[in-house]
Amino acid sequence: MDKSESNLYYKVLKNLTRQGVTSPKYLAKILDISEVLMDTVIQSLLKQGFLKIIDEGEFQKEASLQCKFCPFVKECSENLPKIFFEISEKGKRMIN
Repeated sequence: MDKSESNLYYKVLKNLTRQGVTSPKYLAKILDISEVLMDTVIQSLLKQGFLKIIDEGEFQKEASLQCKFCPFVKECSENLPKIFFEISEKGKRMIN
């Protein structure tokens, strides 16, 4: 993977590094791209092992006291997706 700032995969990984855990909709908004394109990028990064999926139900069980650190804390509602993505260790190594 090309590490240049113009590479969309790299930009997604860098934003995830800064955000921690996020949704595709939020990433698409930040990067000013369509949600369809973001879904394609996410699927590719998942397939390559650069991202991992977090099921909200499991995440809340493990980190319910850490909600104040969630990037969605101010917008938290039932309308948020139930699945989030975070950068994997492989992804972290790729951008460093």
